[in-house]
Amino acid sequence: MSIGTHGATADRRAEVKLLLACAGTGMQAMTAQPIRQALQGKIDWNYVIQQATYHGTIPLLFRHLNHHFANYVPKRVLDRLRNASNGIICWNLALTGELLRLLKLLQGQGIRALPLKGPVLAVAAYGNLALRQFCDLDILVSKEDMLKAKEVLMSHGYHPKLELTATQEAAYLESHHDYKFVRAKDGVAVEIQWYITQWKFAFPFDFEDAWKHREIIILAGGSVFNLAPEILLLMLSVHGTKHRWEQLKWICDIAQVLDSSRQKLDWDRLMDKACTLGGERMLLLGLWLAHHLLGAALNQEILRRIDEDRQVKHLAGKVSERLFDVAGRSDNLQDEPPFFYWRSRERWRDKWALLLRYLPEYFSRVALPNERDRAFLQLPSCLYLGYYCLRPLRLIHLYWSNALQRFYR
Repeated sequence: MSIGTHGATADRRAEVKLLLACAGTGMQAMTAQPIRQALQGKIDWNYVIQQATYHGTIPLLFRHLNHHFANYVPKRVLDRLRNASNGIICWNLALTGELLRLLKLLQGQGIRALPLKGPVLAVAAYGNLALRQFCDLDILVSKEDMLKAKEVLMSHGYHPKLELTATQEAAYLESHHDYKFVRAKDGVAVEIQWYITQWKFAFPFDFEDAWKHREIIILAGGSVFNLAPEILLLMLSVHGTKHRWEQLKWICDIAQVLDSSRQKLDWDRLMDKACTLGGERMLLLGLWLAHHLLGAALNQEILRRIDEDRQVKHLAGKVSERLFDVAGRSDNLQDEPPFFYWRSRERWRDKWALLLRYLPEYFSRVALPNERDRAFLQLPSCLYLGYYCLRPLRLIHLYWSNALQRFYR
């Protein structure tokens, strides 16, 4: 399986090929050849480092280039990557120590807690804390324990990012899936979650579902809980779809879990759970992206299911088109209608639930002027209503510009 370069413009194919070929932990012939071919041409290293930083793959890029291709890479580039990787290692180690401390504190208060992604994913899927970038800590608890967990964090230096009254907090807990905390002295951020994703995404996978499918792994010499690989793959696929797979590291996560769990992965259990929860298409999308872009191995039954669901490859094409398209990220996809989410669901009841929950927010976001409109054209305060006329014109111009760029490249 050759590594794809979909989404790359003609003048960026070498850089994209390099980024994709270095987006894994192993070095095989399939990986080495594309890297060697890419490095023999002219490489825009500023673009490569910018993209690897955005996509969270600096440690993987540095590992491959430093260990196997150092003679092909300018020393200044390796030095930049080395410094960035060392900073990531220090941060990851600090967050890992903090995670172990918080889990112990929560356990001491009788709170069941499951760490998500971050350090446990780095160890379980990548086999090395240094190889996966993460910026904060995510911990899943039951909804009933949320306020107890909040008290634990606040008593140890953390404060909620949102300042809410008791009434506002009660409403927030009903309509959201996580509560964000930050520690002022060092900026460490922690998200306490009680659902995998927000209510409006219409995927009701909560703490109790996850707790039933936990296993134990060793993290920095201590034992912690982690999601079983089948549930982890489903959760990562839902998370990636929610964010429209904007970062390569989320596709890397799928590929690495597949590789690290290939001997024990129960495919029947995985597909049954995905079908039961209405997440089969999101799972197949994540699996296909990992297979098509990074060469992850899939069995024939999964490939058959993907071939039978035309929407999977259509959605994967949309992801690939703009994965490395800087211009396509200019508006951060904020003003797009929720059709990507609609297509990512196979059950009609989930489609309609999702659409009904997203449309009010979408229409209010589209109709109301924002900072980008005010930056585009500065009007005096007496003409502020003019932004309501400018808004649709600017959106039409934005979409036509992006469409023409994709057509001509």
